[in-house]
Amino acid sequence: DGWGAILIAGTDGKQDITKRFEDDIEKLKDRVITKATLMGVMNNVVTVKKSNTTYGEQLEKAFNNFDTPEISTIVLVYSGHHGDGNFQLDTYTLTDSELEKKINCLKHVTKVIVFLDCCHPKKLNLGDKAVLQINGVTSQQKAICGQTGSQFVNDIIDVLTKPWECKCCKNTPLIRDYDMHRYFNNHPFNASTEPSQHSYTQGDIDHILTFRPVDSGWMKALDESLESSPVQ
Repeated sequence: DGWGAILIAGTDGKQDITKRFEDDIEKLKDRVITKATLMGVMNNVVTVKKSNTTYGEQLEKAFNNFDTPEISTIVLVYSGHHGDGNFQLDTYTLTDSELEKKINCLKHVTKVIVFLDCCHPKKLNLGDKAVLQINGVTSQQKAICGQTGSQFVNDIIDVLTKPWECKCCKNTPLIRDYDMHRYFNNHPFNASTEPSQHSYTQGDIDHILTFRPVDSGWMKALDESLESSPVQ
């Protein structure tokens, strides 16, 4: 209740690369964002991708529809190219500052969860909104996209849906942003580089991202969490 999601797929000169971007946001939507036992955003889910309607028209409609008292939290996902402060959306230029403005204009939205799967992502300035931002790479790095799609998206899905088999990270049915951050730091997808996934939080935000029914203890963990912090 009170949640919405906007998922944006960028473009490339090669159609097969554009298709990977589209597949990535669909995977994240189907496996995590709309899944009832995970994020559970069932309504108000909008996909923005290359079509007969321009990106500008799609984005304007999406953000206008989300400017309502019924939506207080949004999940924003972008998978595609990014560089020099611009998201590559066919012939439409979406700058970092324009995206920030679109989100900040949602006066009823108080909490924002952002997944940026692109090269050189920056920390978004969203004013007094509570923010959890999770980037595929640091602002100085390039993202990785192979035949199986984005490594970042695949890692997020695995981390949030499968039991962790390692001994260094606590396997819990409650996943918080710092649990995922710690897991990524301990298990970077490329052992020859420094860990690239990182997150930051700003404002008073609920840190729980998902509940994983990996064993019978998840309901007990949920009850204990609600007892210790009713706000969550």
